[in-house]
Amino acid sequence: MWRFIEYLCFVIRTKGIIGGLFRIGMLVARFDFSGARMRRAVSDIAELGRRFGYKPTLFVPAVVLSRHKKILRDGTYNGLELALHGYTHRNLRPLCVEAQVLEISKAKAVFEALGIQASGFRAPYLSRNECTEEAVCRCGLRWNSDKAFMAAGILNSHVGRPRRFVERAVQRLYVPDDAAERMLAPWIHKGLVCIPILLPDDEILVDRLGVDEPRALAEVWLKMLKWTMARGGLFVLQLHPERFQICGKAMEMLLEEAKSPDSRTWIASMSQIADWWVERDRSRFEITQTGLGCYRISFQGPRSATVVGLNLPKDLTKPFHGGYRQIMASNLGLQTGGPRPCIGIHPDCSQELVEFIKNAGFAFDRSDKAADYAFYLGPDGSFCRQDETRLLRRIESCGRPIMRCWPWPDGYKSAFTTTHDLDCVTLTDFLYRIAGR
Repeated sequence: MWRFIEYLCFVIRTKGIIGGLFRIGMLVARFDFSGARMRRAVSDIAELGRRFGYKPTLFVPAVVLSRHKKILRDGTYNGLELALHGYTHRNLRPLCVEAQVLEISKAKAVFEALGIQASGFRAPYLSRNECTEEAVCRCGLRWNSDKAFMAAGILNSHVGRPRRFVERAVQRLYVPDDAAERMLAPWIHKGLVCIPILLPDDEILVDRLGVDEPRALAEVWLKMLKWTMARGGLFVLQLHPERFQICGKAMEMLLEEAKSPDSRTWIASMSQIADWWVERDRSRFEITQTGLGCYRISFQGPRSATVVGLNLPKDLTKPFHGGYRQIMASNLGLQTGGPRPCIGIHPDCSQELVEFIKNAGFAFDRSDKAADYAFYLGPDGSFCRQDETRLLRRIESCGRPIMRCWPWPDGYKSAFTTTHDLDCVTLTDFLYRIAGR
C-alpha cells in the first residue's frame, strides 16, 4: 500500500492532478493487455536501427523483462542493446547508496539469469541523486545515462515558454542542467562513463506541451541536432516506445539528417560511445621543444582518434570544424614562434578543472610558468560544470596554437544515438507498477 501512496504522491508532484488523469487516459490509448502494441513499436525501432547501421538502446525494468520472457525468444529485441532500468520502475532519488545498490544488483541478476550481460544503467524517471554513480560503479556496470541537459533556448523558440507549472514540474522531475552551459559529451567518474541525454524528449513535448504533429516534433529535434552538430557534441535522444507511433517519423528524419554525408555525425550505440570514451581517455600528447618556438608533437592514442588543433599552419593540416584543423600524422613538427601549443594549469587549480580539460581532449601540463603556454589557467577563480562552455570559448578564441584530441573517432564531427525506455509492455504491467511490483 505504501508503494501505491509513494507513486501517487510522485505523480501529483511531477504532473499535477489534471496531468495525472491525462496520463491515465494516454495509457489506455497507447497500451493493451496483450502487449502487441509495444512489441510492434519495439520492432519498428529495431528496424530503424538496422536501416541506419546502429543498435538503439532499450532500457527495461528487470521485472518487466522477466514477466515477458517470450519477447526475448520471438526476436523482438534483435538488433537492440538492452540496458538496466531498475529492478522495478521506481523513483530512486530518495534512496541512499546501499538501497540503490540493492535495486540495481537485483536488476542485473535478473538480466544475467536470462542470458543478458547488460553494461549500462538509467534510473527510472532519470531520478538520480548524488549516490547513483557510486551505486552503478559498485554493481560493476561500465556506463550510466540519467543526467539530463535541457536545450531550453530551442524549446522556447519553437513552442513558446512552457507554462510555469510545466517548467517547475520538469525541473523537479529531471533536474536538468542548461545545455548551453555544458560540453555536450560524456565524462568519466571513478571509471564510470556518464553519458548525458538532451531534453526536451517525447514526454515533455507530446504529453506536457501537446506537440504531437510529426512535422512539429521533427522541427524541434532537428534544430537540436544541428545545434549539437555545430558544437561538435553528442545528442542522445530519449523516445519511449509508447509514443513511437507519434514520434517515429521525427526519429527517422533525425537519423536521415545525421546520416547525410555533409553532417559527419557518428551514429553509434550507447555501449560503443562508452567504449570509445574509455579508449580515448587513455590518449595523451607529448610536446618536446626542439628549438626557440619549435616543437615536436607526438600523439599517443587510438589510431581512430581525430587529432586537431587551433591556429595551426595550413600546409600541415586540413580544415576540420570551426577554427580547428585536422592533423593526419601522429607526429608533427610545429614552429609557433612562441609558447608551447597546449594549456598550462596552475598546480593549485581544482581537480574538477583538470578533469574537464582532460575530458575535452586538450593537451595540457601542470605548471606555474604562465608565459610558457598558449593558454594559461591560473589559481585565481573557481570552476564549476556550468562554466564549461564559457571556458571552451575562451580557449578557442586565444589566437594561439593548441592541440586537442577531438571527442569523436574517425573524423566524425559530432555524435548521435537514440535511447528508449520500455517502462511497461502491457496495461497489466502498469497496474503492477502502481503496486510496486
